[in-house]
Amino acid sequence: MHPITRSLGGELLEFLTELFTKKKVATDIEISWRGQKILKNFVEREVTPRDIFDIQQEQGYDVAAWVLYKSMRDKPKFQNFASFIDEKKERYSPKNKETVVFIMSHNPWTSAKTNNNYQWRLKNIAADVGYECCMPEIPHRRSIFANAYYYQEILKRYAGRKIIFVTHSVASLEMRWFLEKSLETANLDVIGWLNISGLLFGTSLPPSTEDWFVQAKRYFTYQYPVLPEVSRSNSYCYSDLKLPTDFPMVSMVGFNPSKLFTMGDSQKAKELKFWGPNDGYVTLADYLNVQQGVVWPLWNEGHYVDVEIYKTRIQGALNYLTTEAEILRAAIPPRELVLPPGY
Repeated sequence: MHPITRSLGGELLEFLTELFTKKKVATDIEISWRGQKILKNFVEREVTPRDIFDIQQEQGYDVAAWVLYKSMRDKPKFQNFASFIDEKKERYSPKNKETVVFIMSHNPWTSAKTNNNYQWRLKNIAADVGYECCMPEIPHRRSIFANAYYYQEILKRYAGRKIIFVTHSVASLEMRWFLEKSLETANLDVIGWLNISGLLFGTSLPPSTEDWFVQAKRYFTYQYPVLPEVSRSNSYCYSDLKLPTDFPMVSMVGFNPSKLFTMGDSQKAKELKFWGPNDGYVTLADYLNVQQGVVWPLWNEGHYVDVEIYKTRIQGALNYLTTEAEILRAAIPPRELVLPPGY
């Protein structure tokens, strides 16, 4: 602690800061209280991304972020997921070796070294509980199309094996493209997806994901057949996920309150678009519409979620995906109900 802070005391220093800046800083308790009052208006319907945007305009960034965070945590799917994680203490299983965890982190706004380091941290967490891991070296600053095709080529080695994808940042958007466009023809047994801070619905940072989709062709090493179609529409990342609603999936999304913002982050918060509060990269409000699996909100976390803090819970999430896949495989499809004529 700084000597001045020690001599004045934290509360006095905060008072003097407010006095001289003439700016009232909302406390966590006040943000929570205001958020609770707003949530009482949503007893009969769910909060939508548009609601979050309106709350942000009227009540400020932090209140909107709190309402969004609480709305995600109150969903029954998340409550069931949290109970599973807390109850199942044993995370290592010899059966985990049967599953390949395919780990990818790709963020074109940071260095390849940062992305690779994040992949290694995730690999260590998955390997500790028995999973076999594949961690491909991702070419830096290539298009979403090129990388999705690159993953498909690598995954051919694992035909016949059970696979869980663990993706971060832009790699999640690339994996979304792969799962929606190529999974049916890839002959792979994908049993789940752990998506961490994924830009599934675009981003507020320049260049936007629309630009990233159709960036200069010099980054392409493969000719992707549907490129002209996407170039014309420029709307792929703003559409709903086209995966089956029972697809086993866990999405971890970090909320970074404004008290942790840098000056650049604060400017971004003022310019946020329709999707409302985010962690600097991720369009979090659109996660309200996700029907696949569980959305897992994390308070006081930014884009690079501190995976060591959540180590046991990430391991639990991998086991959860494996368990969900087994339940779905064991389920017997219901017989079609045939009604008599004129019923």
